[in-house]
This record gives sequence, structure tokens and C-alpha cells, in this order.
Amino acid sequence: MKQRITKIQLREISDEQKEQLREWWNPQYGDAYYYPKVDSTGHVPSGYLGWELDDMKTRVLPLLSIGQMIEFLETKEYPTLHIDKIPVRGMMHYDRL
Repeated sequence: MKQRITKIQLREISDEQKEQLREWWNPQYGDAYYYPKVDSTGHVPSGYLGWELDDMKTRVLPLLSIGQMIEFLETKEYPTLHIDKIPVRGMMHYDRL
């Protein structure tokens, strides 16, 4: 069963999305990450100091777990979807919900 996003999926997001991810991420001991410059993955080691983690964030992208991804998505605002047209037997019926 898949437990986290992959480096392949991280390559698919825009640079702006990568920056948003970096800004949100607060590296913790054991977090998985992807280092695109050398195409490798790793885990945040214990004993890193705050400035070292800040420096790390500029170079790597987090390989978020499912739980972390849900937390990240909950911080985003999405437009409200309004449905104005409801299909009824092949015709469009206009009603406001």
C-alpha cells in the first residue's frame, strides 16, 4: 500500500507549488525527502539544528505521508462550487440549488 507521495509526483508539480510545499513543511526527525539536484531520497537525521533545517528546506522537497498531505491540503483555500444547471433526461434544467 502506498504510504507517501513519490519523487515522480513531485517532479510533476509547478515551481510555485514546490515553493508552497517548502514553506509549509516543518522538517522533523525521520521525515522523508527528495533531493532533486542529485535525484536521491533520504530522511531528516536527528540532531539537526534550526538553521540546518532551514538550509535543507531550500534544497530538498518533502515526500509527504498521506497524513501530512491531508494537513497540507487543509491549509489551502479552494473556490466554492456552485451548480446552476442540472441535466434532466438529456435536457438542461435550470434551477438554483
